[in-house]
Amino acid sequence: MVADEVTLLTRRAGEPKGTRWTSRGEGTYTLEAVDDAPQGTSVVLHLKPADPENQLHDYASVWTVKEIVKRYSDFITWPIRLVGESGANGDGGEAAEPETLNSMKALWARSRDEVSEEEYHELYKHIGHDWREPLETIQLQAEGTFEYQALLFVPSHAPHDLFQRDSAHGLQLYVKRVFIMDGCEALLPSYLRFVKGVVDAQDLSLNVSREILQQDRHIRMMQRRLTKKVLSSVKGMLPEDTGRYATFWREFGAVLKEGLVTDPDNRDALLAVTSFATTHGDGDGTATLKQYVERMPEGQDAVWYVTGESRESIGDSPHMEAFRERGIEVLLLTDPVDEVWVDAVSEYDGKPLRSIAKGEVDLGAREDDLGDEAGEAGRGVRGSARLDAGTAGGGRQGGASVDAADGVPGLSRGRRERSHPGAGEHVPGHGPGGAGHPAHPGTQRGPRAGEGPQRGVRGARGPLGPHRHRRTAVRAGRAGGGRPSEGPGAFRAADGGPAGAHPVTRRCARP
Repeated sequence: MVADEVTLLTRRAGEPKGTRWTSRGEGTYTLEAVDDAPQGTSVVLHLKPADPENQLHDYASVWTVKEIVKRYSDFITWPIRLVGESGANGDGGEAAEPETLNSMKALWARSRDEVSEEEYHELYKHIGHDWREPLETIQLQAEGTFEYQALLFVPSHAPHDLFQRDSAHGLQLYVKRVFIMDGCEALLPSYLRFVKGVVDAQDLSLNVSREILQQDRHIRMMQRRLTKKVLSSVKGMLPEDTGRYATFWREFGAVLKEGLVTDPDNRDALLAVTSFATTHGDGDGTATLKQYVERMPEGQDAVWYVTGESRESIGDSPHMEAFRERGIEVLLLTDPVDEVWVDAVSEYDGKPLRSIAKGEVDLGAREDDLGDEAGEAGRGVRGSARLDAGTAGGGRQGGASVDAADGVPGLSRGRRERSHPGAGEHVPGHGPGGAGHPAHPGTQRGPRAGEGPQRGVRGARGPLGPHRHRRTAVRAGRAGGGRPSEGPGAFRAADGGPAGAHPVTRRCARP
């Protein structure tokens, strides 16, 4: 590839003669005995001339040789020495002292007690291209039928391209300390793509390709072991150093939750290290599912959550009021991936995960015939005790979800459509539903035919008709089902009326 001819000269110790092997790479070679061959072996490459157009470099250049050795053979056990020529530019004179080019410091092959934190940090900065220190250092050595060493690092900051699909990621793969490839994605699952590090295998071939790696059972074994080791290290941060865990979750929590969908084998381990914003305490903290279950009051049989676009909009949602009044803790899920994994994870520690916006929520709701009287526009709308008497709940308010009659979250559909407008993903065509408090004036039933006029209700016999005000309330609720609203404040009356009551609805129901 880089030479016109290769010559190998070798003589074994104690043998009177040596052997010279020569080939031009054309399918043939020559062998001859040599009387005065020195003991040992030498390989001589008769290099091709440099040709930049064909990406053929000047491999006789000192800087090119140093770069190649540093990249591919920096950690092999034996020293690689360069014997150059003296002179300012190495262009003449006597031979200079041999220069060792490789460091031979494979930190992953040494005991952790023998390596300082500074050495680990320097290696991380070298392979991770990061000037900051890592958040966590993980070392692993596997022995047995398949031997390998690994040295992994969890960064302290998320890279800018963490959520870019085409960005390069993965670990560095070495075989017997010889560098094979950068960005070996087969060694860790995609949701751990932020992890940096080195894996050195003893039993892989030096000419292994990316295609072979995808099929190799040893690589799959390594991936399972490395994944469990990383998750175990993250779990260890929880009781030992909550500050480090908070940093980790802030930077990588959203991407780690992808594994709840894509890696069912490690789902339990992922749930153990996953935390969420919560209404517990002052409402600014986070909690793991284990902490949530430990705080559950007697009689509560489910883990309650709500999805939305931001913590503030969810906390201001009218659907939180009934849970807040009863002191029931609710997990606030604001990452786009939350819309997906909650469908894949049905329970934790025997407790089902339920959305406060689901149709099966029963906190004393009185069913009414809102949908029947509102006609087609009100299909899926029902009475609910999730709302207080001053609230008419729409298909979407402030980012909180309200389900259709079949339990399909209206927010999930609208939010997915807005989050992936060009993804070509089909979203089931369920219309947004809603909920109205039975005592709200905008959802009170008007008089039926033959019952006579409703006393004190403006428009009962006028152009609005006997039930038009109820349709207005339903339509106001449906308005948020497929597009963002301005939050619950958009449904407050300008004159300081009850929160959540649409001005049109309040005007229709005013005596």
